[in-house]
Amino acid sequence: MSATKNIPYKFILSASAFFIADLVINIINHRFQLSDFKVYYDAATAITSGQQVYGALFSLAIGYYKYSPFTALLFYPLSVLPYYNACVLDFILISIATLFTSIILLHI
Repeated sequence: MSATKNIPYKFILSASAFFIADLVINIINHRFQLSDFKVYYDAATAITSGQQVYGALFSLAIGYYKYSPFTALLFYPLSVLPYYNACVLDFILISIATLFTSIILLHI
C-alpha cells in the first residue's frame, strides 16, 4: 500500500477550512483575543527587557504569569513581532499542531 493513500486529504482540507474560517470570523467580529498568549508574550518581553515578570499584571482576563521563566523565553521569537502579528502566527502554529496531532491519532 502506498504512503500517499493513507493521508486523509479530506480531513486535512476540512480541518484547515475550519481553522481559517475561525480565524477570519474572529478577526471580522473583533473577537480575536488570545488571552493566554498575551500573558506569555508580555512575560517574554518583560524578561528580555529586564523587567519584573512575577507579580506583574499582564492581562485582565488571565492575570499574572505563573510559570517558569524558561517557558516565557520559548515565546521570545514571537515577542519580537508586533502583538497582532504574533497572535496570528501563534494561532496558525497551534492550528498546524492540532492538525498534525489529529492525523497521528487517526493513524494510531
